[in-house]
Amino acid sequence: MYIEVRNAVKQFLCKNPAGGDEKFVTVLGDVSLSIERGEFVCLLGPSGCGKTTLVNAMAGFEKLTSGSVVIDGETVTRPSPRYVTIFQNYGLLPWRSVRKNVELGLESSGLTPEERDVTAERYLKLVNLSAFAEQHPCRLSGGQQQRVAIARALAVNPEILFMDEPFGALDAITRYKLQNDLREIVRRECKTVVFVTHDIDEAVFLADHIVVMEPNPGRIRKILPVKLSHPRVRNESGFVELRKEIFREFFHVSDRSIEYFI
Repeated sequence: MYIEVRNAVKQFLCKNPAGGDEKFVTVLGDVSLSIERGEFVCLLGPSGCGKTTLVNAMAGFEKLTSGSVVIDGETVTRPSPRYVTIFQNYGLLPWRSVRKNVELGLESSGLTPEERDVTAERYLKLVNLSAFAEQHPCRLSGGQQQRVAIARALAVNPEILFMDEPFGALDAITRYKLQNDLREIVRRECKTVVFVTHDIDEAVFLADHIVVMEPNPGRIRKILPVKLSHPRVRNESGFVELRKEIFREFFHVSDRSIEYFI
């Protein structure tokens, strides 16, 4: 197995707002998960179910209270250039051009300036932003800025992309376009992806497996395989049926009641 989360528990020490002693709050409760190389896995669930904590533990940003994360046979203890995290807020440097933002991770790689330029151009072309290479992030739309973040992540050739609600702040049309583009880019680049979302349609559209999570404490409720071919169409029967199945998991409602939700 390529990524293995083994009995992951994460607790935080929190102050009691009413006064008194501090207490531990369990954010992740005994979570185990296996992901194959090349899979696109979505962590799906409501706020507070531990999705971000889990992906941060996989990426090496969060230390577990107990349990472990193992990637390709090595226990994760810190971030690694083998895997890159893309966040919702883009994280671009406003004083650098689009090209220089994409080159950021390459500057410690030993590549010459010419080699960095060629690599940046390749990935800007991949995300259809070559024409904006010399612009600064403030001149780009939100969707274009997220494309720059994706290009920057891919430029260092990571094995894994960890993505924490990267399209959450975008309008619906831009989001749909980036979902489609991301799936095609990942297919061409042969990457493993762990993608955090609270959007059911997004998970069904993107994922090979959907990990449905629930809160208090955060844990895995169910893992659903997505046996739909690509490109996926949101109004096809298989897509609609899987979406209904996920709604049933969350809301415990009958098929007739689901119509009021979707």
